[in-house]
Amino acid sequence: MTDTTPQLSEREREILAYVANGSTNQQIANDLGISVNTVKVHVRNIFGKIGVASRAEATLYAVRTGVVSVDIAQPAVAVADVEDSPSNGAAEPAEATPAPASTAPPAHPTPPSAAAPVTPSVSPRSNRSWVWLAVAGIALLVTIGLVVFATQSNSPPVAPVQPSVPTVAQGGSGSGPVVAAPRPQWQQLKPLGAEQRAAAASITGGMMYVLGGANAAGVTNAVWQYNPESDTWRAQANKPTAVQHVHGAVLNGKIHVPGGERADGSVSDVLEIFDPVQNTWSTAASLPAPRSGYGLVAFEGKLYLIGGWDGSAVTDTTFVYDPDRDTWSAAAPMTTARAYMGVAVADGQIFVFGGVGADGQALGQGEIYDPTREVWRAMASPLPTALSYFELAALGEYLIVLGGREVNSPLYFNFRRDSWEIYQENDPLVPLGEQPAVAVRDNLLYVLSADPNASDSSTLQQMRVIYTMVLPFNSDK
Repeated sequence: MTDTTPQLSEREREILAYVANGSTNQQIANDLGISVNTVKVHVRNIFGKIGVASRAEATLYAVRTGVVSVDIAQPAVAVADVEDSPSNGAAEPAEATPAPASTAPPAHPTPPSAAAPVTPSVSPRSNRSWVWLAVAGIALLVTIGLVVFATQSNSPPVAPVQPSVPTVAQGGSGSGPVVAAPRPQWQQLKPLGAEQRAAAASITGGMMYVLGGANAAGVTNAVWQYNPESDTWRAQANKPTAVQHVHGAVLNGKIHVPGGERADGSVSDVLEIFDPVQNTWSTAASLPAPRSGYGLVAFEGKLYLIGGWDGSAVTDTTFVYDPDRDTWSAAAPMTTARAYMGVAVADGQIFVFGGVGADGQALGQGEIYDPTREVWRAMASPLPTALSYFELAALGEYLIVLGGREVNSPLYFNFRRDSWEIYQENDPLVPLGEQPAVAVRDNLLYVLSADPNASDSSTLQQMRVIYTMVLPFNSDK
């Protein structure tokens, strides 16, 4: 079935966010360290994929799909850019367990006590336009019915609402504030008629794929395809090597699944690649060293495999795979060795949260990798509580922590504000548990987790975030 939802790469989503925030092509080029011609090519490609003809329409699309959200005090504004005309410039490539089986799971620390948050300063862009915001708000009201007008007379913008009931998200020691955020909407989809945990999950061609993992019988090589349009599951060609504690990432339309833990507890160094079009598997260059329980992302046409368990110890390594050369190389190591953590790409950087440290304890600190400068730095705002065996997904301006050994309710990190936020009274319909399989398709998040009420089934849930825009108007003007 044809994929009716535009598939934007990570770079395209990043540039679309800049466009929606009012950046010109030159500003985008300066921030990302690329040429203006490259930005122009990306912008044209984005416009073609999402079916718009102007930056104004692109801004509406970005808000509607959650690529950006509108800050009440500093609303997102589209800025016309005279440099959107055709160019001959070429774009850059655009894409988007504890010890071995015989060892008991490591002990984990008690979540830290609450600490008072510190509100960070925010520097607004100078090119915001209230007139344009009003036009954009009216268009959103007509098209998606999600705009709420708040009439205010000589009063300042509405401040974020503080949650009245303490939650785990308030227990952090980070520098950012904990504030109420837009509520997500969860929907339960057709379950997978098989247990599949600690598996890889990816979306390509509009389909979700779940690969490998484990069930009550042990480690499995099963592969399943989920069709969101028909809400159906279909078996695919089995993975050659049965492994668990793995992740998958898409390069050139193919799902790459490196390493993993075999049924006997040994760790694999094999890179296997699934072609969804042909429903076939192939192998590529072996990893520099065996890894399971790692973090994996695709960025700028390459794979970044971070940390993980090598069969005897937790590691701090960063391996980079180049599919054009079929080679692996070593990049800068993390500042902290970790495995079974959450990893995701946002704003052109790789975020790493929590995980199990070298001492077997859950970690609360996170760190960020800049692939351009090839450097790691510690995050200013740690996790609200130490956490491991969870998944991390980027959706809009949020990094969402899903499942985990210590905390079951999702946690939300606004990476633009450097703050942990909460959704009140909107937990998943079914608990997510440890190591759910997670995949993102534009503004939709899919989470497959073991069914707590059936050992031979997995629950599939979908989450979308509905954004409400509040437009302050002064009745005296």
